[in-house]
Amino acid sequence: MFDAFCRDCNQATDVVFDHSAGNAVCSECGLVLGSHSIDETSEWQTFSNDYGNNGSPSNPLIVDDGLSNVIAKSNGASSDVPSSSLGRWQNSSSNPDLGLIVSFQTIDIMAEKLGLVPTIKDRANEIYKRVEDQKSSKGRNQEALLAACVYIACRQEDKPRTIKEICLIANGATKKEIVRAKEYIVKQLGLENGGQSIEMGIIHIGDFMGRFCSNLGMNHQAVKAATESVQNSEEFDIRRSPISIAATVIYIITHLSDDKKSLRDISVATGVSEGTIRNTYKDIFPHVSKIIPTWYAKEEDLKNLQPLKLNSKRVDEMVEVGMVDEIREYFVSGADNSKGIRRVIGVPEIDYFFEIVKKNTIDDAKKEKILNKAIRKTKHSTCILAKNQLLKEYGSYAWIDSVQN
Repeated sequence: MFDAFCRDCNQATDVVFDHSAGNAVCSECGLVLGSHSIDETSEWQTFSNDYGNNGSPSNPLIVDDGLSNVIAKSNGASSDVPSSSLGRWQNSSSNPDLGLIVSFQTIDIMAEKLGLVPTIKDRANEIYKRVEDQKSSKGRNQEALLAACVYIACRQEDKPRTIKEICLIANGATKKEIVRAKEYIVKQLGLENGGQSIEMGIIHIGDFMGRFCSNLGMNHQAVKAATESVQNSEEFDIRRSPISIAATVIYIITHLSDDKKSLRDISVATGVSEGTIRNTYKDIFPHVSKIIPTWYAKEEDLKNLQPLKLNSKRVDEMVEVGMVDEIREYFVSGADNSKGIRRVIGVPEIDYFFEIVKKNTIDDAKKEKILNKAIRKTKHSTCILAKNQLLKEYGSYAWIDSVQN
């Protein structure tokens, strides 16, 4: 301990060294007065007589415990020849674990990017070692194989990741390549076990909820409701992937709160396309009153959910790509638009607008107002049609009758 001037205390004060952090700290106020001092003591990180942390970490999957060194290539021009010569000598030496060491390092980097715990990384290493022992993976995409090992390890440790998440850390391997590698590994290790498939672990919808909700910045109550909802959804025969159901439940939960999330935001956070969320919504919709917890949303809240709002968006998209101009071709003043192709494509709803335009007695602002009214009418008719289809397929739901779009 020695004296130094502390600008916070505005006086000379005793200084304490924090050797592990390399800092000189004021003993009075804790201000760091100096940093980057060198800790010359040994790196004993445990409180026992076990000095195993010194040197390279041991690995039971490697014959020499991972204690061998790998000679790296130098970027310096003056040392190109010596380093490459040494590298060739080492590669030609009898070290059967050199490839394993590099592969384990790659898995370590992948696991770090995904924020995985060490047990998952160790499991992935073990899976890869078992595959390599089969001596049958030569010629396969190595990056896809390693990524598939990480995917399977996550499943087995009950911390699953989606294939799309694995793709992000797979160093260029495609989704199809990773899926093929996964199927290959399952088959090979199944043969190793006498034809029995290896235990992959069951994917539960709730396994993804915490991570997805965190990505969207949802509050605790919404996360709790979403988690409970996906648990309730497992009681119904909703033939969609767990990830699609999770994304759709999040959409419903957020639209029952003041903190609504758009389809685009949910799609980005979960990796599920907007179209898939829309289609899954249709499957969940008939059961939503039994899936959403009553403590989170009452029946009145569900009535205001407007579950058919997606149909309105579809009409907007049709208008953007020229629906009105296409319908104009079918417009005949005084024609019967109540049936046939005219009824299906929406001529009755737009008919009044065309009649007004034909008279050419109002300004453009008035025409625009009438067109918007016709589009709203088209949306309403589309929603009524969808509601009738749901009622026909699933039976009577009292709260459906209150839906207005």
